[in-house]
Amino acid sequence: MPALLDVIDLHKSFGGVQAVTGMAFTVEAGSVTGLIGPNGAGKSTVIETVTGFLKPDRGTVRFANRDIQGLTPHHISALGLTRTFQLPREWPSLTVLENMLVAAIDGKRDKLWRAVFTPGPLARAQKDDLARAREVLDSFGLLGLRNDLAKTLSGGQKRLLEFARLVIARPRMVLLDEPMAGVNPTMRARIQESIERLVHHGMTVLLVEHNLDIVEALCDTVVVMALGQCIATGSMQELRLNPVVVDAYLGSDAVITAAVDG
Repeated sequence: MPALLDVIDLHKSFGGVQAVTGMAFTVEAGSVTGLIGPNGAGKSTVIETVTGFLKPDRGTVRFANRDIQGLTPHHISALGLTRTFQLPREWPSLTVLENMLVAAIDGKRDKLWRAVFTPGPLARAQKDDLARAREVLDSFGLLGLRNDLAKTLSGGQKRLLEFARLVIARPRMVLLDEPMAGVNPTMRARIQESIERLVHHGMTVLLVEHNLDIVEALCDTVVVMALGQCIATGSMQELRLNPVVVDAYLGSDAVITAAVDG
């Protein structure tokens, strides 16, 4: 499959600290690619830089064959590349259903003049949005909470709402920054199913996650970062036997476990 996201020689520093130095990797269209590494490896900085929340010092970020480094998050999102955060971000004073309807807004019909001069098509589009929002909420088990304020949801429910908003917004690619963070073990299976649902809806996924069981279950290809750069790429089975990866991140027990399992 062709590369949907291509990161080439990415650099980002903060003062004298080199957070990312020469990072390079690709994400194929239609794939779920993992991005792992120890704390401080630079994973979140890569996510922030790729999605426009930070400007790179140098390097190239190509999405769908277009250079996007230096563009604002709004412009990058409009191209179809979006992200989640380590802590779910919802509109707390809106209901669950209203959160969904905001995510469903189409840039082609969000102008005031359209409401004045084309009220019929706009009303039909809003009706379709409402039906679609209810359908997606139902698939995530959130339809019964549609009239609750988003701020009253539990952490796991907020994460599910975040994924539901992604489904209705339909980006081409989403970068998930530690989606299992702060989620209880019971909810983790539902989060994993939610990620699989994103793929089912045609999205390409880059997954940053410390839970390696989840990474192995979801990702065919995993990129390993250490000290701001890529040190290895492969399947989790291959990476467990890579001494560079073991030394930097996994620990010697991983090699022993892989040898026994193999």
